[in-house]
Amino acid sequence: MEYQKVNPLWDSGNFILMDGITDKSCLEAINFILYHNMKQSPLKALTIVINSPGGSVSAAFALIDVMLTSKIPVNTAAIGSIASCGVLLTMTGKHRTISETCQAMSHQYSWGASGKHADLVASRKAQDMTDELLLNHYVKCTGKSRSFIKKNLLPHEDVWMTADEAVKMGIVDEVQKIY
Repeated sequence: MEYQKVNPLWDSGNFILMDGITDKSCLEAINFILYHNMKQSPLKALTIVINSPGGSVSAAFALIDVMLTSKIPVNTAAIGSIASCGVLLTMTGKHRTISETCQAMSHQYSWGASGKHADLVASRKAQDMTDELLLNHYVKCTGKSRSFIKKNLLPHEDVWMTADEAVKMGIVDEVQKIY
């Protein structure tokens, strides 16, 4: 299957994700990465620029799988605000930057389930599996311990960070100075 360019920035190796993390937005980003991998792009790296309030964990992990298996390194650049799955994607980049005006928010995984008792038990198992997947991803991407992640990045309440704090937490590698 040949992927068609939907954005003129594709040829420069840049993809802008400026919305919620959905199946559709992640599919577009996946197509961007696969397009460059299939055409054996001469680019040394790709960049996904992220400004997102978060969204679907399953969609984010589909994109993460492609980012981590791409033959061409995929960098991330956070601008505006990154929250929840926006943080999840940003921390996955090979080289990760955040603009000095960007704020980041991390929090525990949440999922609304309903149905019969047996359905709720099954949903709980799926939720526990996803929670463990997130915790392991945070540990791998930040280099921090499980206890540090649980206490500082995945506690019961939302954790808002400045760009400098996001560096200290291991979410990104460096702050991109704007002023």
